[in-house]
Amino acid sequence: MIKEYEIGRDTLAIFPIDNNSSYVYEGNDKILINATAKSIINHSCKFYGSSLEGRKEGITSIISSNVKPPIIIEETNNIIFFPTASSRNYLGCKWISYNNILKYYSDDGGTVIVFVNNVSLKLDVSYRIIDNQITRIMKLINELSKRRNISFGKDK
Repeated sequence: MIKEYEIGRDTLAIFPIDNNSSYVYEGNDKILINATAKSIINHSCKFYGSSLEGRKEGITSIISSNVKPPIIIEETNNIIFFPTASSRNYLGCKWISYNNILKYYSDDGGTVIVFVNNVSLKLDVSYRIIDNQITRIMKLINELSKRRNISFGKDK
């Protein structure tokens, strides 16, 4: 069992197991980590120079919503994860890599996410919730894109 894990471009999802451990889906592997999903997210944010709370605060101000905000883990590669439930819900909140999603669809009241490497994970979360999270991410990406263009003088 691994104690620390940094999210990278190949990380697909983080699923909590209990109050002390999580499974990380990376590529075709399922890795047991001795940490909560939220602490893996926070550790990874810190690894790349911020914190989960700092990221939440910044993103909330950009998209004007504090409901399950997506988190930019690493900006250079635009590694963005989103929670499937409130991050205070340690066991019910799974974290999904937006960048690795190929498609998603409704299945028996839940949602199946197919990743770019053809790994599929079924979530016990409604399609509507996943779709709302993707919409929040699109809003975030759109707003950041506008700000980056302005800050680099491309719109002048």
